[in-house]
Amino acid sequence: MQLTSDEQITQIKQALGIGDGIPNATINVWLTDVKDYMLNAGVPNSVINAQTTIGTLTRGVADCWNYGAGNTGWSTLFTQRVAQLALGNGGTT
Repeated sequence: MQLTSDEQITQIKQALGIGDGIPNATINVWLTDVKDYMLNAGVPNSVINAQTTIGTLTRGVADCWNYGAGNTGWSTLFTQRVAQLALGNGGTT
């Protein structure tokens, strides 16, 4: 199942437990960065927007969110998952 950006934002906010605490527009900025990173790493759009990838998108958005708190990069979990998605079928079969 493919998700729209709005659906992804809703699920990311639910997963992070932030509700309306952070505006959708802010989450969308981070989500766009995460998707761009994944696309440039070789993950196809069909995988990036798949329901099965929402955990990876959430981790990437959380990494962007935590960057402002002093963390300095992508988490190991995020980068390893992106590599798996770029090399494999992304769980879409």
